[in-house]
Amino acid sequence: MYLCTPISTTASPQPTNLPNPPNPPNPPMTDSTNVKDDLPNDSPLTLGQLKKIVKQLPSKQKQPQHDFGYADSDSLKNEIDELYNYLEMSQYLENEKIFQEGFDERKRLRPQCVISESWTKCTLSERRVYVEYLLEQLELKDAEKRLATARRLVYIAQGSFAEFSDTATHLHWITENNKVLRKSGALLSYNQALRLACTAHDLTSQIDPMAPQLADINREIDCHLTLLYMLVEVHRGDEKFGDELSRLDPPLAVSLFGLVAQLREKNVKTFPVKKVRRKLISLFLVNKDGIV
Repeated sequence: MYLCTPISTTASPQPTNLPNPPNPPNPPMTDSTNVKDDLPNDSPLTLGQLKKIVKQLPSKQKQPQHDFGYADSDSLKNEIDELYNYLEMSQYLENEKIFQEGFDERKRLRPQCVISESWTKCTLSERRVYVEYLLEQLELKDAEKRLATARRLVYIAQGSFAEFSDTATHLHWITENNKVLRKSGALLSYNQALRLACTAHDLTSQIDPMAPQLADINREIDCHLTLLYMLVEVHRGDEKFGDELSRLDPPLAVSLFGLVAQLREKNVKTFPVKKVRRKLISLFLVNKDGIV
């Protein structure tokens, strides 16, 4: 038998059919909480209790300490690395090829001047004779030959890297080659060649700021800045070399600042702005309180 519920004649409220909200999750219990729960309310912590709580806290991993060397200049290797980028690597490989072509031609035309098969096997006098020959070629009116000469000099200043692979030997020949370049009067030749290339850049930019030959002029300026940078970095700490820099007329830093000031009115595409900046920094360090 089924029980029937009587029907009410009065309206009853409609159910909302909404689910009850879930209960909030219980907070995680830690050992430190248990320690606190064991303490009476408003009671001060003793030293032993405080140590126990601290020990039960999650340990924090210590941050590694990096040993940075804050100095105006770095090692020769690192200073040289700062100057170059990977996009230039193909150009330097081409420089080695251009150097070898000129070196072989020099041996063929004047065998009495260069008798060794490779640069590192040449005697000091043989290397110096060839360097002096290249420095004279920087004064050529033919822009293409002048640029090729600058690229051969860059290969020498970079340590004639194609003849060995280990870093120590490479750094040794960077130093030795730039000493030979300095004794052969490279500083004056570089400075004069840079000024002539910058003058050519000014004249060409005034005629046509988008002239295609500006790319070659910029490359020549890049070579001269590289040569000057290598020469200065190798002789950092040499007071006599600092005197040689100070006797340039006008001073090299003044010439570079004038170059930077003119860039705002020129087409700076492919212009070696970074190398101008790096060269200025190295000159400031050399001339700060003498020579660094």
